[in-house]
This record gives sequence, structure tokens and C-alpha cells, in this order.
Amino acid sequence: MTTTPLAIAWVDLRQTTRPRTTLSERVSATLQLYPCDILFVHRDSEGQPAELRYREIASAVPQEQRRVAIVPVRMQEAWLLHDEPALRLFCAKIFGPELIEDWTPLRQLPAFRQLEADTREALIGLDVGLT
Repeated sequence: MTTTPLAIAWVDLRQTTRPRTTLSERVSATLQLYPCDILFVHRDSEGQPAELRYREIASAVPQEQRRVAIVPVRMQEAWLLHDEPALRLFCAKIFGPELIEDWTPLRQLPAFRQLEADTREALIGLDVGLT
């Protein structure tokens, strides 16, 4: 297992001086500003088939770049998939602080299963102790 530190950055290109209108432009700008080992790309389905969004992400990200596509189908999935603290806070307010001990119920969501599988695949190549 590696002891390399992990750095996570949330990129919001709306704060940059030049607007990027296509997904390819946003991915390119992100990789220039934040070179990374794994790029997580969030793309809402917005009523389109999830598979279409996965293909859009695959064509926008350079082939040599490890990537994980995050494509929630419903709005609730969007924050379930990538904002654990918000999810825990929301659930704690309703059900108490120790609700989420096990993420297994989220594995019922196809988008979550896909995110988990894609993340595992991307990490395997980085020698972080996964098999």
C-alpha cells in the first residue's frame, strides 16, 4: 500500500476569466489547472440516458487520463454520490447521528454501483493497495 498523500480539489471553472462552453473545453482547462492522477467528472443525466453521458465524458477526457464518470440519474443521487458530509448531516437531522454505518443500501442505485466500480478500477492502477 502506498503512503503517498491524497489531494482532492473541487474545480469550478465559472470563476475563471474565459468561459468554457463544451465539456471538452472544461475538461481541458481543469487538467491544465489541476493535473491529476484520477479525474472525476460529474455530469447530470438531465433527462438523457445515462449511457449517453458516460460516452460524452469518455470522448471529452483524453484517453490516457484515468477518469471516473459520475452520472446521477435523479437529483437526489447527485449529492448521494459525492457529498458524504452533506448526506450524513441531512440524515443525522432526521434519524440521528449514527444512521450511516454501512453504505450497502446505496449500492441499490445503479449510479452508485457504477461510481464504486469505476473508482476501484481507476485506483488499482495507482498502486494504492487495492486488488
